[in-house]
Amino acid sequence: MHWLDLHGLGPTLLLASTLLAPAAAQKAPDVRIDTGSEPGAAAASQPRFAAAGGAIYAVWADERDGARDIYFNRSVDRGSSWLADATRLDTDTPPGSAAAVSPDIAVFGDAVFVTWSERRSGASDVYVNRSLDRGETWLPTPVRVDTEPAGASDSTAPRIAIGGTTVYIVWEDARRPPFRDIYINRSGDGGLSWQPTDTRLDFGTLPGVADSYAPQIAASGASVYVGWLDLRSGRPDVYFNRSTNQGGQWLPLDRRLDTNAPGASSSLTARLAATGNIVFAVWEERRDDLVRGDIYSNRSLDGGVTWQSADVRLDTGSPPGAAASLTPHLALLGTNAHVVWSDNRNGRFDIYFNRSVAAGLAWLPASERVDLGTPAGTADAVLPFVAANANGTFVAWTDMRSGDWDVYFNRADPGATSFQPGDLRLDTDASGSSAIAPQLAFAGESVVAGWLDDRSGDADLRANLAFGAQPYGIASAGTGGVRPSLDVAGPALFGATPTVQIRDARGGALAVLLLGIGPTTQVSIPIGGGVAGVLPTTSQGLGLGGAAGAAGEGTLDLPLPLPPSPALLGTNLNLQVGVRDSGSPDGFSLTNAVELWIG
Repeated sequence: MHWLDLHGLGPTLLLASTLLAPAAAQKAPDVRIDTGSEPGAAAASQPRFAAAGGAIYAVWADERDGARDIYFNRSVDRGSSWLADATRLDTDTPPGSAAAVSPDIAVFGDAVFVTWSERRSGASDVYVNRSLDRGETWLPTPVRVDTEPAGASDSTAPRIAIGGTTVYIVWEDARRPPFRDIYINRSGDGGLSWQPTDTRLDFGTLPGVADSYAPQIAASGASVYVGWLDLRSGRPDVYFNRSTNQGGQWLPLDRRLDTNAPGASSSLTARLAATGNIVFAVWEERRDDLVRGDIYSNRSLDGGVTWQSADVRLDTGSPPGAAASLTPHLALLGTNAHVVWSDNRNGRFDIYFNRSVAAGLAWLPASERVDLGTPAGTADAVLPFVAANANGTFVAWTDMRSGDWDVYFNRADPGATSFQPGDLRLDTDASGSSAIAPQLAFAGESVVAGWLDDRSGDADLRANLAFGAQPYGIASAGTGGVRPSLDVAGPALFGATPTVQIRDARGGALAVLLLGIGPTTQVSIPIGGGVAGVLPTTSQGLGLGGAAGAAGEGTLDLPLPLPPSPALLGTNLNLQVGVRDSGSPDGFSLTNAVELWIG
């Protein structure tokens, strides 16, 4: 049953009137995450996001008490609301008494693990805290992971990954001066205990002889993969090691992944990702010009034992070394890699994209531009972040087109090589402030972006819905005191058909679905023990299923066809259902409302 055909005359005219000009921004207002202190009163920095099971998690370093501490927040409703007070995780020292920096986060099911580096004993050590209930409760005391005496040497830049039931943390460690090495530790009991002796991974040199730094980590099943930058040959190269038995044994010699002559050029900003035995690495390398770098990739199909004999340049479409290509970011979808970076081939920096097919055997012959809302090279676009799933490829970045830094977003359809002709701004402040360093997280079929934002003074951490559905408002009780619910399942993409889901209403009841087009149709009016959340543009009568009069048995699934028009990018629909219900004191009940943002 198609309850409402948006191709029909009335709805099409109403919808078209909202699409005469492209959307300039997304859901307003965006949401502040670093709660518990006044906006802009203390700088937030180094944010990291993760998601699982519809929940979104954020960690960051926060200066609200002086020196930085590690804070956490989470949303279990796809980014619609967050905890009113962010949770401090470095809890065994007084707030602000030790510098805690470089947080990283990994999630598996309801388990959330956060690591960081903290200078509480004269030098920095690596710590971890964990929650098994989606961030509700945490260990009362974080656990130290590096096994040298506390504060004996600097252990910094930790990164965390989960493979199967094992948690891994890798970091750079200066315990054998004068230079840093790469160390790892692991836990098989949910982060309570760790190996009594950590393991050094840069086996190709003696400890402390050459600087090894900026580790990256990925895990899949019983395998764990680590990459880093290494100065053993003079200039930095990309090196790698791996274990296939949960960190028990490692390759006896590490592997170099950039196939230019060792130390002949500088390789920077390496990224690593893996699925099963397929491992991808990407990096910036100043091979053809010592100032301007290109983007290179290498990959292994056998769990990191062998790699391609020649790495692959990805920033095709301009001569090698002719433009500066930098800060690559990498996401895997199945066996294929999706890579974005910032590239000034057109004058100022734009965001470019390449992707592999057949597990990296082939890449696009020409890289594709992503920031398509402005002419090429007219405004700097930097710091891209890419994520990919069955609904497509999604990219967020920092953009200077308005004269100040803002966060923008674009997407490509599954398997497509080009992005939508109009991109979307996600930060909704118009005060000329800066919004930078975005990240993306999947929450069910929705995509949520987070970034740093200085509109209130010092940087706060904020988030917004790039596209998808978010519930809001309060349902009112119906028969038997049961509150009916409303949600939208499936991707909210133009040309797709998500499903409106009505649940827990009075069985067999008559109902009406209210649809409002545009943000101004979202309201909050107390009524009947709930909240009326939609000022309707149009409505549709419905008949619910379930045993007549039975509490909570009224259900209905309604397809919602969205027109296949890119002009819909950034369009908002608001939905709510009213149910005729003689078992309610008011004779009716209301579902919660849902806002749908089309991507």
